[in-house]
Amino acid sequence: MSNTETDKESAVLVRTADFLYAKWDFEYFNPVQSQLIEYYDKDTNGIVAASTSAGKTVCAEMFLSHDIRKNKRKGIILFPIKALAQEKYDDWTDPKHHFSDLKIKIMTGDYRTDQQDDDFDILIMTSEMLNSKSRLDKDNFMKKIGTLVVDESHMISSPGRGDHLEVGLMNFIRCNKDARIILLSATMPNISDISGWMKKISNKDCFVVNSSYRPCPLKIHYEPYEDDISGYSRIEAEKINKCLDIVEHYKKDKFLIFVHTKKTGEQLKKELIEAGIETEFHNANLEKSKRIELENRFKNDPEFRVIVATSTLACGLNLPSRRVIVVGITRGLSLVESSNIMQMCGRAGRPRYDKKGDAYILLPQSQIDSLKGKICKVENITSQLLACENGQYKVLSFHLVNEIYNSNISNIDDVYDWYDRTLGSYQSKDLDSLLLDTTINNLKNKNIITEKEGLLKTTNVGKISSIFYYSPFDVADFKNNLKLYYKIDINDDYFLSFILANVDSQRCGIVSKIEKNSMELYKRKLENILSHNRIKCFYNDSAIKAAYCYYNILNGLHDSEFSSLSRTLQMDFPRTLEVLKSINSFDLKLFDNNFFDILRIRIQNGVPTHLVDLCRIPNIGKQRSKKLYENNIKNLKDLSSSTSEKLQVILNLKQDKVEEILKNVGKLLSNSVLID
Repeated sequence: MSNTETDKESAVLVRTADFLYAKWDFEYFNPVQSQLIEYYDKDTNGIVAASTSAGKTVCAEMFLSHDIRKNKRKGIILFPIKALAQEKYDDWTDPKHHFSDLKIKIMTGDYRTDQQDDDFDILIMTSEMLNSKSRLDKDNFMKKIGTLVVDESHMISSPGRGDHLEVGLMNFIRCNKDARIILLSATMPNISDISGWMKKISNKDCFVVNSSYRPCPLKIHYEPYEDDISGYSRIEAEKINKCLDIVEHYKKDKFLIFVHTKKTGEQLKKELIEAGIETEFHNANLEKSKRIELENRFKNDPEFRVIVATSTLACGLNLPSRRVIVVGITRGLSLVESSNIMQMCGRAGRPRYDKKGDAYILLPQSQIDSLKGKICKVENITSQLLACENGQYKVLSFHLVNEIYNSNISNIDDVYDWYDRTLGSYQSKDLDSLLLDTTINNLKNKNIITEKEGLLKTTNVGKISSIFYYSPFDVADFKNNLKLYYKIDINDDYFLSFILANVDSQRCGIVSKIEKNSMELYKRKLENILSHNRIKCFYNDSAIKAAYCYYNILNGLHDSEFSSLSRTLQMDFPRTLEVLKSINSFDLKLFDNNFFDILRIRIQNGVPTHLVDLCRIPNIGKQRSKKLYENNIKNLKDLSSSTSEKLQVILNLKQDKVEEILKNVGKLLSNSVLID
């Protein structure tokens, strides 16, 4: 079979009952799904490019169910973000779903490669996890996979994310040349590039289904807003007023409104509510239970008309939004990728809810004609491996360190052989010798790799980076910061938060004027400490922003302007802590385990030092430890001396829960787990 491309919108529809390996609650496959009857049982890779509502999840289920139930093989499906992976896990493990009889597991957070569990039928992963697991497949874990499905595969072109998918596919194919790979995408204009690359690196044929079919016709409207005014706030107000006009014009329709900043989202929600329109803000700070509750209410409550959502959630929401509004096309100083804009628009008019959809893109009046042209032209899918940032090729550096550590690259010739398999190489993006020399020298100067007699090796910094799938430049900075913290010995949360935050990746963010004002006092106090102790090191406002968030977490403080970054730092800290501990055990040997244990408890619970002892107890966190401390119960000894009745009143817990707490206190005391 050679590469084939089909667009058979008039294809004969196939009855779902004729497919033996899965069951759905609709009678016929749609035109896209029906075309896959020709391929689902063939040993071929494939690409399915169709609109956001064309039922690509069913396409994935067709390939996976056949391979699992007929061929008795295992499957993997990749999603670009953890939230989508979790959502699909919840769907497929629901007793009502036809996959509920299968063993479905999710693997999105543990980047260690020393624990393999093959007791599954379907494994749900992110692209980062696929790459992490495929780099060094000593246990032949990946060879057990029959089908790999990649959802939102156009994300291979996404800065900061796409390189992990590109290299992950390369490493997976290197481990398992027999598996078939199915790429699903909504937008892939240069589809022949991707199919050609897949055929080159897998030596397997690749079918292409490239369809314009959309069950709900979508119409896109370009709405101008006044921008011939001064001041960011006034321009944002113009956008919000335009949104209000559109929502109030269609009084019976449900809306999904995408914003690019949290502040605009909060303000828009406030003004819609003031206008008598029930609205909620769906953003990264929303806990999972609240998010699910919100989505279900939007589906079932006719009075709940509007969800405002951050643009990062565009690829996840599948809601009954008759209309979509995209509030501008810039994020910070950069234009949002046209593929992302189209992804947002595609959320308007969903099957089973609407017969058609309308999307409204808000554009500045002075640039509307030129910007319309940019939006209409969806960018080609391109490799991100040679992305350059301030003259450094950090993306390439990250993957080279991983490949060197895992012995896939031993010398410069190996680097060129490795790069020859990339999408970048297929697209004629040359890896020239000057670029490579600059990258290798930078890694050597940072003591991440060494080169002796032409042989490339990772240092402990490179080894830790690879083990934990962590930026090698961050690991190098952490090592220097820990040495500085020990040498200066400043027992101060300002300095501690600074050494946790001042790493390469945290120096690359954007800081708004409002954020600068909010963290000004922290910055002044920190700089006084650095100056007083004659500490000279490079940092910028972006690093100060992360440091300010760490300081707030360490002291149980909250600043709503920084809640998204604070939550991210807190959620990522278990892996960060493992990196810090490994740096200490591999290289420094300066800190005892108690230092890292206290740090873990403080970040995990968001508590100052005086509450750490109480937070060692299971089920005692920030709020309960504060209640105990306020009642003069300040440590484990105080707690063990308290009566069950007193604790029931303080903690508002039943007797059995209090007895369990006291039992755990006894265990901790017997093990002498105390802090001075």
